[in-house]
Amino acid sequence: PLVYDQPQFNRKALLSLSVPAARLWSAEVPYLYTLVVRTMTPTATGNTSSRRFVPASDVEACRIGIRSVSISEKKLWVNGVPVIIQGVNRHDHCPKNGKAVSEESMLQDVLLMKKYNFNAVRTSHYPNHPRFYDLCDEYGLYVCDEANLETHGFHAGMHPTPFLANIPQWRQAYISRMARMIQRDRNHASIIMWSLGNEAGCGSGQRAMAEWARETDPTRPLHYESGGSRSSCTDIICPMYARVYTCEKMANEDPNDHRPVILCEYSHAMGNSNGSLDKYWRCFRENSAVQGGFIWDWVDQGLEATAPSGKTFWAYGGDFGDKPNDAQFCINGIVFPDRTPHPAMEELKFLMRPVTFQVTNLLKEEANCTRVKTDSELVNLETWMSSNPRIVVRNWLNFTSLDHLKTTWVILADSGARLEEGVLDLSSIPQDAEVELPWKAFLPDLVFLAKKVSTLRTAAQTSPLHNWFLEFRTTVKETTRWCDAGHEVAHTQITLPVPVNGFPSPSMLSIPKSLSVHSDMVRVFTLGDDLLQVQCADGVHMAFHLSGPKIGTIVNMGSRGKLILEGGPSPCFWRAPTDNDRGGEAISYCARWRNAGINQLQTVQDSFPTVTQTAGPDGSLRIAVTLTMTPCGSNRKGVAGISVTLTHDIQTNGIVDLNMVATASKSLPPIPRVGLRMRCSSELQAVDWFGRGPHECYSDRKASATFGHHSSNAVDMHVPYIVPGENGGRADVSWLALRRREVIPEQPLTIKGNKLRASARTDRGTVAPAPGLLVSIPAGKVAQVSVQQHSLEDLESSSHEYQLEESRSRGDGTVHVHVDHLHMGVGGDDSWTPNVHPEYLIPTGSKWQLSLKLAALVHDDDAFEMHRHLQ
Repeated sequence: PLVYDQPQFNRKALLSLSVPAARLWSAEVPYLYTLVVRTMTPTATGNTSSRRFVPASDVEACRIGIRSVSISEKKLWVNGVPVIIQGVNRHDHCPKNGKAVSEESMLQDVLLMKKYNFNAVRTSHYPNHPRFYDLCDEYGLYVCDEANLETHGFHAGMHPTPFLANIPQWRQAYISRMARMIQRDRNHASIIMWSLGNEAGCGSGQRAMAEWARETDPTRPLHYESGGSRSSCTDIICPMYARVYTCEKMANEDPNDHRPVILCEYSHAMGNSNGSLDKYWRCFRENSAVQGGFIWDWVDQGLEATAPSGKTFWAYGGDFGDKPNDAQFCINGIVFPDRTPHPAMEELKFLMRPVTFQVTNLLKEEANCTRVKTDSELVNLETWMSSNPRIVVRNWLNFTSLDHLKTTWVILADSGARLEEGVLDLSSIPQDAEVELPWKAFLPDLVFLAKKVSTLRTAAQTSPLHNWFLEFRTTVKETTRWCDAGHEVAHTQITLPVPVNGFPSPSMLSIPKSLSVHSDMVRVFTLGDDLLQVQCADGVHMAFHLSGPKIGTIVNMGSRGKLILEGGPSPCFWRAPTDNDRGGEAISYCARWRNAGINQLQTVQDSFPTVTQTAGPDGSLRIAVTLTMTPCGSNRKGVAGISVTLTHDIQTNGIVDLNMVATASKSLPPIPRVGLRMRCSSELQAVDWFGRGPHECYSDRKASATFGHHSSNAVDMHVPYIVPGENGGRADVSWLALRRREVIPEQPLTIKGNKLRASARTDRGTVAPAPGLLVSIPAGKVAQVSVQQHSLEDLESSSHEYQLEESRSRGDGTVHVHVDHLHMGVGGDDSWTPNVHPEYLIPTGSKWQLSLKLAALVHDDDAFEMHRHLQ
């Protein structure tokens, strides 16, 4: 026993003991001890060694973790190791009970955070229920425990002031908020820093809080952003929504300041958001003094409500007749109220993955896969294989090796086929280490593989067309407390170089049935003054507008008596505004677009655009029109607009080559998209594409989306953000197919020896004989696409998801498809200023060109084979 001989009236005792070979607690290895304290009464007086004790009069126990936390050398250290904070801000929230959260809900949050590679949580902006800290101790999450202090009523504009903090009568109230939190929570190993609160200025009240905390618990650093993120009240420089360049400047501008930079809030997750996250994570992993941050925030704080129609929806400010209100500004989480993840969660999981891969000598610049590399950026395959390339593996875990993880690799073709695959043994790589493995010792000779796959009888379906990729996937070997065996923690996909003369053409390449049927010429029929009817081989037919606001575009297109297109493609330069598009009020993107009339562009009717018809020597037909689009079709002098030329080349087999050239006036602001929109038959619900996926992705949020043959449907491609807007996009798409079928997954094609077999992952499905539609993008080009049941206009006019469904029930049921040459990023550095990064904007004043081919998919046509022939 530890004997304490101080007088009985002393209310505080300090005891210490050693734990030989102690196992340390961390978020990766949350090892806990049980500390049991018994008070016992001595039976007799005398020296300490001769005393005997009666049974305990009181017993207390708690679980504790042994670990250290310190700040030095511009780093936060846990157990003597610098740790990157992969954090998120979390509010207590239940969609049914508001701030009354159950243990089940807390556990659900902790498990989701672990599964998506978070290692830290900030209890914004108040101490949580004690059970939440127990769960963080048990499952392994670092906690920034925040005092319940915020004084928004004393702001000057958007900036908090220390008005209350500097009133002496409030001093004890400030200290009390800090003292009660520390005294209640200090035994939790998961808590590695104390926060003085949020947005309450910085005055004498905060300085008193900091002094009390440092004296009471010198084992943890302090965190406080308000009143200046590097004040004397904080041991961590913790800015809020600082841009990457600002973080780097803060970290480097004062060599005598030994505090690290850790963002208390960054990347505001309001609706379709979190663009350019990859830049933050490149900084976090390359600049050791910028040690991560906490995403804002965890959950959309919508409350379950019932619409007049009886439909359940998530309600927000103003939906309860409450005035004033902050509208949807509580809807800014990366999970929905029911904890369904937003697509941005996939981006975060990818960027925070514990193991990464690169390949040396691969590209003329950094080897990543944020986009398809051009020929000028890639070395050719033969040169690269002769350079003895290496695989660079980085273990980002701070305290554990990779022996608990399994890594597989696969060579994927743009046909969707898995050409070769295997397992990579990385178990010997220790924590926080980087190793290089020789390619030829672990992976196949790609020069030989490229030649082999072109000679197989299945080459038309499997051999690469333009690109192939190396993909690593890392999973957990055994079931843990927070995940099942096989849970994926990391993936990396790398674009591989191609042969110097391109991939060999398959030796057996049959012509798809839809392309093998020709007629002598395209037949044309005029239906009055407004419509032109065109008939091609194999029952393919279409009609064109000859006048009106849709002049020169397709009225409809069908095959074998079934419509596949019911309108368009027609030019489109507008998108349904997102929350971020509206951020900034008068200077927001949305306000500038509306002021310029981009949301009301129509063809100028009295400029007399005419449709020209030209027959080709091969029996084809060209239909072309040049028109001007202005707000509401106005032709008033000085009204800025967009000039558009549309050309349709219709082949005798029904293939339509569509080309759009557009030029926007320089006086217009950067626009949201340059593309084409079309309405497809309501029966075309099943969607296949080759491009990035499977989840939603945009130009500034696509690092996590891998190239592949993906399948979905028009319902699931829609992302039901609580406030509707632009959603469901897929980036870098080479072809898109819509079918009359539900996807019934089969196993994809895999090469084994000279045979084709099915394998574990699934992208393909059964095909019905009724016609579908293929959109094929030319070689070397890609498009941003979206397919869903809701029109752009309905997305824009609805404030809740249930209104979208009501609008659809009143509509024609068509499927809405967008194919964009360019699509603006979604932004997300914050949601109150226009902040899409310049490289993801679409400036006006230059010429844009979008080309694609439309083809009816009939018989048992394979979409990729059709696309291959159309190239």
